[in-house]
Amino acid sequence: DGVDDFVENILLFLPFGFAWACWSCRKGWGRFWGPGVALMAGAGLSFAVEFLQLFLPTREASWSDVLSNALGSLLGHSLFAIVGNRVLSFVSGWEGGIERILSPRRIVAIFLAYAALGCGVSAGLQESTHLRNWHPADTLRLGTGLGGRPSWPGRIFEVNLASKALRLEKSGEAPRQGSERAPGYGGVPFPKDSEGLVDPPPGTGLLATRVVQQIQKTNQFTLKIRCAPADVSANASGVILALPDLDGPDDFDLVQHGRGLTFALRTADLGKTGRWDLHWGDIFKSPEPREIILTYDGVNLAGYVDGRKAPHTLRLTPGAILVSRFKGVNPYNVRGYGTMYDFLLFAPLGVLLGFAARKPFSQPFFSRVVLASGLFLPSLLQEGILAGVSGRPFHFGNLILGICVALGAWLTLNSDLRKSPAYSAAHTGDGRPARDPLPGPAVDPPTSSLPELH
Repeated sequence: DGVDDFVENILLFLPFGFAWACWSCRKGWGRFWGPGVALMAGAGLSFAVEFLQLFLPTREASWSDVLSNALGSLLGHSLFAIVGNRVLSFVSGWEGGIERILSPRRIVAIFLAYAALGCGVSAGLQESTHLRNWHPADTLRLGTGLGGRPSWPGRIFEVNLASKALRLEKSGEAPRQGSERAPGYGGVPFPKDSEGLVDPPPGTGLLATRVVQQIQKTNQFTLKIRCAPADVSANASGVILALPDLDGPDDFDLVQHGRGLTFALRTADLGKTGRWDLHWGDIFKSPEPREIILTYDGVNLAGYVDGRKAPHTLRLTPGAILVSRFKGVNPYNVRGYGTMYDFLLFAPLGVLLGFAARKPFSQPFFSRVVLASGLFLPSLLQEGILAGVSGRPFHFGNLILGICVALGAWLTLNSDLRKSPAYSAAHTGDGRPARDPLPGPAVDPPTSSLPELH
């Protein structure tokens, strides 16, 4: 894993070094200063990133990352010296060819088709995170030793399974009242005796048919359990609670592994073969009772221990589902999977908008409406579809992310645009020079006659 991480950090900074080389060559820094400055710039940027990770509980700062990122920047600079002019000439040629082929009407048609395809694929992927594969006849088992797995010798004081996700306080902490008292819950609390249900025998069950049927409809649940471990050693293990399936793996289970805790969830996407895992360490450092809450809103699986949010959260976005089709999903990277998926969906739409900005319709007002709609509506439609399919709330942050990705691709495409007579005529209709939509220094596309480094 250490070697893979080192290589990945080198690859991460290759584009940075490549772009820095292109800029430094225009500044005329030469063969000696250019690589040196690229190395220092990569190391400086990497150091800033690693320093910020000191304040993130789920990340670790490493001098090894600084070294590998700096090497990646240097290699990217060297790569530009070898193939930079060829790559930029090739890309510029394709850009010009695509611009000649695309008319305003073709741009609109391709944009609508790609946006519809992206929303359809996203809806299909998000649909696979549903809990419809849970069996209504399942029984909630406490301290289960079923399937040859070790039973849990700890004490269970309270259990509640509800059919809605827990609404969190603004502080990020779970409400202190019991989930069976929370408004809107259709949960079934486990019956308690006068002593508070102390030490139930392994295999003690609760018929959860009605609440499982409600969970299948809402695609949400909240599980609350207050328990105390009997063993806090590194070798302790046992299934605290499980909702076993009749024909396969558990729909979910909560397992003690040493001082840590693992919650595994099975969704429709993974069928009978696999599940999503959420891990926490050092939960059971002492035999004191712990109040554990797990809540799932159709996308986000979060946990709370004694009212405080656990450091890791699973986000079952279309990006995470897509990655799971080809490889194992790393719980630490699920948020990144969603961001990469949004980039793959909205960056091409932004590129099309960039071409559309170069070739407006005859009516300027209509062109502005088309561009504004193209920038805003796909992200709005995507977020609305995903919220409706999964049952989770509408998140404006996802809406803004999609708009920013599309806008960034649009501006990047036209950032070095140099007006030509044909370009000006296309924008004004009378051959007069058009106002540069993005003021700044004009850049000519590279040619094969340019020196390798200058």
